Amino acid sequence: MDLEPSVVTVTGADRSALLMDLTLRFGHIELVSERSVVLPGGRQGHELTVRHRPFTSELGGPLSAPPVPSPPASSLQETVAFPAVPDEPVHGEAPDLPPAESFVEGPDAAEARAQAERLVADARAEAQAALAQGRADAEQLRADAREEATRMRAAAVAERERAAAAAQADAERRIEERVETAIRERSAELEGALRDVRARWAQLSAEIEARLDALQRDVAGRLDQGAE
Repeated sequence: MDLEPSVVTVTGADRSALLMDLTLRFGHIELVSERSVVLPGGRQGHELTVRHRPFTSELGGPLSAPPVPSPPASSLQETVAFPAVPDEPVHGEAPDLPPAESFVEGPDAAEARAQAERLVADARAEAQAALAQGRADAEQLRADAREEATRMRAAAVAERERAAAAAQADAERRIEERVETAIRERSAELEGALRDVRARWAQLSAEIEARLDALQRDVAGRLDQGAE
């Protein structure tokens, strides 16, 4: 007589590892639902709900399966929490997985073995894809770093040139200001000297005119005396 299927929900970081573990534990499994969850520590993970039938012996009786932690009384489904599985390595070769033939025993071994082989192939393909993606990401990061270094060097050269041009312009401006100040000061000095010269000339002119008037009066007096 067929046994009623059981429903198991598991969570973890590696989907392939979860499916492989369920296959090793229960043999034939059927994926009921799948969703992304956040694991303890903030990492992204997967929650898989599968349906399975217990292993049966050749006499038709059920075989005992590995014990599963008992769920809380209020839970409607059996929940098994696995520790977080590390992500696939980015650098280096893809991890070698053991052969699928050593995983499954029982009357459903052929089907379970085929599913396990598919899971192993999927895991290897995912590992190779992750490795290739990691290498591509690393190369892109190196290219971005080189581009950023080139941009920073160009920016530094431009900044030095701008600073040099600004310093030269400031020096020229200061020289022009000093020249203009010297010209204004010298002009003021010359204007003062010119005023002094004009004042002295006016004084001398007045003195000359006064002497001329006195001389003319003296000559006129003498002429008048001689005429008498």
